[in-house]
Amino acid sequence: MSGKNTDSSGQNRVWRSTVWIVLVALLIRLAIIAWMPDAYQFDAYQRWAGREHLYIQVWLPATQVLVWLVGKLGGTALVLRVVCAVLGAITIGMAFQLAYSMFSVVQYASKDQESTTDNHLGSNFWLWSIPLALFGPYVVWSAVPYQESTLLFFLFLGLLLHKRSPYLGDVAIGALALVRYEGWPLIIVHWVLRRNWRAVLFSSWGMLLWLAIRHFEWLEPYMASPDTFSDWNELSENLTPRRARHLFRQLWLMFDSSGAGWFLLAAIPMLTRWRQWTYTQWMLFWAFWGQCAALGGWLFSLGIAFSRMMVLPVMLLAPFSIVGFAWAGKRLVGGVQKIYWLTILALCGWTLRDVYIDIEAFNKHNRWERALVDDIEACEGDVWSIYPRIHNGPRSRHDGCEVVQGLTNLRVGEEFSCIPWMWGGPTATLVASWDDETDQYEIERVSGTPSKTCPY
Repeated sequence: MSGKNTDSSGQNRVWRSTVWIVLVALLIRLAIIAWMPDAYQFDAYQRWAGREHLYIQVWLPATQVLVWLVGKLGGTALVLRVVCAVLGAITIGMAFQLAYSMFSVVQYASKDQESTTDNHLGSNFWLWSIPLALFGPYVVWSAVPYQESTLLFFLFLGLLLHKRSPYLGDVAIGALALVRYEGWPLIIVHWVLRRNWRAVLFSSWGMLLWLAIRHFEWLEPYMASPDTFSDWNELSENLTPRRARHLFRQLWLMFDSSGAGWFLLAAIPMLTRWRQWTYTQWMLFWAFWGQCAALGGWLFSLGIAFSRMMVLPVMLLAPFSIVGFAWAGKRLVGGVQKIYWLTILALCGWTLRDVYIDIEAFNKHNRWERALVDDIEACEGDVWSIYPRIHNGPRSRHDGCEVVQGLTNLRVGEEFSCIPWMWGGPTATLVASWDDETDQYEIERVSGTPSKTCPY
């Protein structure tokens, strides 16, 4: 009876700790949304503009299902961001639970005689998850509809379910085939590690479903802009030694700015004990290297490095890093332990600084369209025609019409027209034209009477 009570007490403590770390992760993400309520970056704009569709551009549909559900339930772009923040916070809690289950791999490194993992970890183990909850790039990119949180959710869910209900875990792993194409080879790794034909069957559903969708054309890709969003259109231009050095320098700056290296260093205690690994550790290990390979192709195809590239390499090893933080913290004593705690606090501050850098940049990049959206909302009843600003930098294929679609419920060709796209639209009463000389949108009324709140 006492053994059962101990197990129950330990499980309750794990769940309480999970709730605490999820709340910490959620609060920081909600703070980011309160700071900058408008969504940022073009994938997010594209997804919201296509909220009535499940298949957008070239993207697999799992993440878009969330967008579709929010749209169907009458939510707004802001509500979608909150939903994404909740999902991102939940993945932090899942990483904590995985780390908790893994700590036995390193707990006897000093040959202590602690009888149980629960006794050895204590009630404050969840505190070592806080640095990952505050990891800057993931805070930023999990507060908008991007695939990283969806991939982490299904992968972590499959690993957590593996011990208690292996076949449900297989089903969760199978969902990776509908998140990102990098999930397909990871499912094959899952087959090799499971060595069970039923596991292969239960985890193949996502691949088979997507192949059927494509073969029978059950879904047609929806394009909310003329851009194809293909990430490989600049690959040949970037495969030169000079360009490669430039890109790797950019990547290093992202690596340094986010503190990603320190999180990966924290994974070393787990990595050095690879002989004791089981299915869960090997899945995370191969997922990490698969994502690193994908990152290399992504870097050269886009021709630019940015903070989003730091998310999956760090977060896929998040359970390892949490174990490493805790392992070092429990081995150090006295003044050295206090210095270690201060170092962890400094790391949290450093990586949060990266959030500030990103958000300030996003504020700067779309400030003209946000001002235009304010005018659109003030001029209720008017119909707009827009000649948009072209996005600066390597991704000049994007423009301000995409931003307007992502920040409002308006769509080109239906509620407003975008002149360069030539998609048509209703007859305009106001025309907004970007002027490179004045660096602003020039707005002219061409018909109709302004409302009381409209300045034009």
